[in-house]
This record gives sequence, structure tokens and C-alpha cells, in this order.
Amino acid sequence: MGDGSSVTCYTAGRPYTSGGTSSCTHTYERASGSGPPYPITATVYWDISWSGGGASGGQTLTRSSESALGVGESQAIVQ
Repeated sequence: MGDGSSVTCYTAGRPYTSGGTSSCTHTYERASGSGPPYPITATVYWDISWSGGGASGGQTLTRSSESALGVGESQAIVQ
């Protein structure tokens, strides 16, 4: 996640909905501020099995993608 932590999810996830909850989330404790954005990597593993024509087999397909995520911060003052 770029801040020293990682998240592992064992389901395919679900589309984002405002106010929704998920068991596969991460909350950043600090904004990236004027420093560089957090470097993030997402990796997906697909376990594939097949059979047909009297034969069968399987393999694991792995795909990764990297990006940088700027994390902002919002504060409110109540008077």
C-alpha cells in the first residue's frame, strides 16, 4: 500500500459504493502531503484448471500493476 502495510483479499471484491463496507479495505493514517505519492501495487492470482479430450491440467496466472497514489487530508474545525 506504499505506507509499509499490505492487504490480502480472498474474494473478487465488489464495486465501490459510497458508504459501503468491505472486508478488503485500507485506511491511510497520513496524507502523502507535499512528498511523493504512495507507490502501490495490486497483484491478482487466478488458479486455473481445465479438462477435456481425455486430458486435464492447471496453472496459476499472475498479473500485477503498479501506480502512485496521492492521499489527501481533510480537516474540519467546529466552533
